Order: sequence, then structure tokens, then C-alpha cells
Amino acid sequence: MLLVKTYLDKSLIHGVGVFAGEFIAKGSLVWKFDPLIDIIMPPEQLNELPESAKDFIVSHAVPYPFGADNYCMSLDNAQYMNHSSEHNLQPDNEGDRALVDIPEGTELTVDYFLEDHRTTADDIS
Repeated sequence: MLLVKTYLDKSLIHGVGVFAGEFIAKGSLVWKFDPLIDIIMPPEQLNELPESAKDFIVSHAVPYPFGADNYCMSLDNAQYMNHSSEHNLQPDNEGDRALVDIPEGTELTVDYFLEDHRTTADDIS
């Protein structure tokens, strides 16, 4: 679940992206798992869906718990978060935190390859 104001817009990275709807201070928790907003789907359930639904979930979901074989589908704008090697969010044991001060209007990005390597909040201080 996103913990900050966001909006969707055209991304220079890929299609649609999530953008900060407010200033986000470095170290702020931006996303955390919440079972009311984020759905966990094991592969067995995914395989029961029509092909179009499978394609959508695979392209918008992330493994969660991170490194698991499950799919986590966010029902908020988090499902549109794009990958960047110059990402501004970093995973830790609580969720995803801002690596830097993020001005309003900036696309929120993660490094997909780091999402299964949890860090601590101290790592981004």
C-alpha cells in the first residue's frame, strides 16, 4: 500500500508510471504490505485464471514475501511502479523507502533486482 499521495502519468521509462503527488523526504516509508490493499496469489491460483488475467498479474505484480514464488498484486497505484537502475526507492524490512528527497511530480521507481534483498532503514541514512 502506498503511504504517500501519488498519481499516474505517462512514463519516460515504460508506458504508465507512478508519480509523487507530494514531496517525499529521504528515508520516508513510501510503500508497505497491507493485506487490505495488496493481494497475495500463489502460482496455483494464478494458473486457474484466464490467460489475459494471468498476463496482467505477471506484468504488474511482484514476489511477496520478497524472494517467494507468490505474486503480490497491489490494488493502488503501486502496481504501476517501474524499474530503474537509478531508482529512488529502496526495499527494507518494512517496505520501500525513499533513497533521496523526492520532489512532487517525480516518478517513483524501484530496482526490480533488489526487491528480494531486504535492507534496513539504516542502510539509506
